[in-house]
Amino acid sequence: MASSSGNIRVVNPARRRQVLGVYPWSLDAAEDAVRRAKRAFRGWSALSMGHRAACLKKFKKELSKRGADLAAAISRETGKVCWESKEEISLALAKIDLTIRLARDFAPKPSEAYTLYRPLGVAAVLGPFNFPIHLAHGHIVPALLAGNTVVFKPSDKACGTGRLYGACAKAAGFPPGVLNVVQGGGAVGSFLAAHPDVPAVLFTGSRAVGKRLETRCAGATEKILALEMGGKNAAVVFPDADMYLAAAECARAAFLTAGQRCTSTSRIFVHADRIDAFCGMFASLTKRFWVGDPFDPENFCGPVISEEAARRAESAVREARRLGGEPVAEGGRFNSDRGFFVRLSAHRFGRYPGRRRYTAEELFVPEVGIYPFKDPEEAVRLVEDTPYGLALAVFTQKRALFEKMLRETSHGVVNWNIGTVGASGSLPFGGRKQSGNARPAGAFAIRNCVSPVAVRAAHGRRR
Repeated sequence: MASSSGNIRVVNPARRRQVLGVYPWSLDAAEDAVRRAKRAFRGWSALSMGHRAACLKKFKKELSKRGADLAAAISRETGKVCWESKEEISLALAKIDLTIRLARDFAPKPSEAYTLYRPLGVAAVLGPFNFPIHLAHGHIVPALLAGNTVVFKPSDKACGTGRLYGACAKAAGFPPGVLNVVQGGGAVGSFLAAHPDVPAVLFTGSRAVGKRLETRCAGATEKILALEMGGKNAAVVFPDADMYLAAAECARAAFLTAGQRCTSTSRIFVHADRIDAFCGMFASLTKRFWVGDPFDPENFCGPVISEEAARRAESAVREARRLGGEPVAEGGRFNSDRGFFVRLSAHRFGRYPGRRRYTAEELFVPEVGIYPFKDPEEAVRLVEDTPYGLALAVFTQKRALFEKMLRETSHGVVNWNIGTVGASGSLPFGGRKQSGNARPAGAFAIRNCVSPVAVRAAHGRRR
């Protein structure tokens, strides 16, 4: 029988023997959080959007005050380098103003016929470890602004970061029950997803967990389930591309956050005539990307999140070589007694080995395969040889080639001469196929938190 309570032990991935905290969790605590959020919903949703926006601006001030503490917590708990953690906090601050601006389109505009957007009720936000503030915050802010209340379960790898985020919300003066933080792992996430008083479940994480949430919500047709479930993202480098730009963007996109982004590049397809030049540049650039202590500003990335992830990286290197890959960047673990450190790795193949675990599944480690192609039709076929459809980068000077890839592949994010990582908050963000369920985040996030009501009025019946 599954446990209904326990403790989460959070360790520092850069100092594996350092326990950062022990956090109790229970399904009873999750139930209490849902109950508080449900009680708070009527009063919070009755406020004007302007009033809720003012509360969020106070929240922004508190997040800004504690920005250094939040960034340090992210680096300690996830191994993300300090400069990247600080950037994550900056994104979270900007998200509040951007969401308020975008939400103006959802404000009531009474006329003879108009659309009224009503909040759904309690929204459960289930956050990932790789962006423990920014990605969850990207659901929380739109949900609150629309008039919903929130139960936020941070990743069980980033409990302290989630607790600090909740402390900022409390200091901002949100009414009791409006924003609740509960700790827990998969049991708590499943409990919240299936709860009858939670009409919206907003999730970012792995495909495997997303599929389990779908099962938990099966039959609840009234429930909104927004899933962002990762990718097996590709870059395509055509022979006319700026080869140095392509190599630099692909290396950055493959190895930022130690390859632990849903948009990380893990497959690079380079025209056969240019693959030698590309691999030489890629190898040279990768040598400049130092891996080490997250608090050393000279380092490009820190450790992976866990022992399991480090072993997965080792397994990916072994599989690449078994399939015929030649090292472009060696890979392998180092300082393993100290932390979960993995060298960046890349492998060049003489041909694409077909759909294998290495080529088709999201591995979430700093490993990338580089493959030749001979023409645009083959590029399309190889790019599409995966169940995922999140991000694609196309490197070419020819608009016609870019538009062919845009038209004939299935992705939620397509970039031209820009790597796969990064996104614009002014645009929707999400994947196709098994990368998501057509409920994107970014600029469209508020749509997952409201129910449209069609309103018509006849002039002659007004009093």
